[in-house]
Amino acid sequence: MRTLLIPIFLAGIFSAGSALFAAGSIGTSGADFLELGVSPRAAAMSEAATSLHNDIGAVYYNPAITGTLPYRQVFFSHQELIDDSRLEHISGIIPLKRGGIGLGNLYLAQTLFWVPPFDKIDEYGETQGEVNFYNSATAVGYGYGFGNFSLGITTKYIFQQIDELVTHSIAADIGAIGALTVYSPFRSPPDNLYLGISFLNLGTAAYDDPLPRRVRLGISYLPLEWMRVSTDFHESLIEADDIADFTYGFDESFSINTGLEMNYEKMIFFRAGYAFNDGTTFSFGGGFQYAIGRTAFSVDMGIAQTSYFGNVYSISFGVMLVPKVTSEDKKFAERFYMQGIRHYVSGDLENAIESLEKARGYNPYYKDIDKKLNEMKELKKIKEENDRFDYE
Repeated sequence: MRTLLIPIFLAGIFSAGSALFAAGSIGTSGADFLELGVSPRAAAMSEAATSLHNDIGAVYYNPAITGTLPYRQVFFSHQELIDDSRLEHISGIIPLKRGGIGLGNLYLAQTLFWVPPFDKIDEYGETQGEVNFYNSATAVGYGYGFGNFSLGITTKYIFQQIDELVTHSIAADIGAIGALTVYSPFRSPPDNLYLGISFLNLGTAAYDDPLPRRVRLGISYLPLEWMRVSTDFHESLIEADDIADFTYGFDESFSINTGLEMNYEKMIFFRAGYAFNDGTTFSFGGGFQYAIGRTAFSVDMGIAQTSYFGNVYSISFGVMLVPKVTSEDKKFAERFYMQGIRHYVSGDLENAIESLEKARGYNPYYKDIDKKLNEMKELKKIKEENDRFDYE
């Protein structure tokens, strides 16, 4: 029943979003820099990132991913665009707890789009100083995960300056993501299908134009433990009939992006992607991550071929900090671990998995907890397949 509720809930959000935007404003969008991605991993996969769980860079595409990030981490990214213009981004995740109980995660981010100053020329061809072009978006978000499902919201303050013209805007992103277990003929992770949906840049106008509002629907499938295939369907919601175009197929603002990711021992990554009816066509990149003690480091790079900026190069650095485990945490972990074992012995795999996940939350190093959780999830998957076979 829980797995059935996830797609039903996602469909409900999409229907609500359709009604919300059916009367969207006519015209072009302002603050277009918000459409530039910040994640090299996503860029290498043609920005098919709406369902990339447990990836801080993908929060930019779906705020619900905030709820899938269990540890403190910081993410820096840099992107080179045309004529020395640059996109800089920094974000962080802070898990919230009270008395050892998780209360969700807090997301903080700052994005800067900067263009070098250029000469201001008057009507007589005389230079009258320089024009400064500067854009920024400051974001605060919150995500909460329960079981295999997560919800999230991000609010943004947007500042833009073009010479003496300055504007301020407020926007919000909302999203949801859920994990399912589906059949794979190969050895795959217990949760191998992720569905995500997000509505981005819902807010006030910039320079009398609406923000670049967008709906994204993403699917990510892991047929193997070392392979991921992701696809995003997204539609601009600027004009009143855009949501109808999303229903009927390709138009000037509807696009499909798909990406492939492969890894070796979850340490070395290769990625590639292709976009249909988008400014980007081919993309590729790679990454590396390694853990030293309680600190994990990651480096990702992406190259995307675009029609507006040519080849766009991006790079990011990430640091994840696993918290120190206190004696009190160890006691709670022991309690939930033994509770999980009792559920397992009685044949209640669902509650056994839930208890072991709580134990891992208190002490991620406890008795090969990840291995035991994966074994139980694999048993649950086999049991569900057998039950379905017996029913048929």
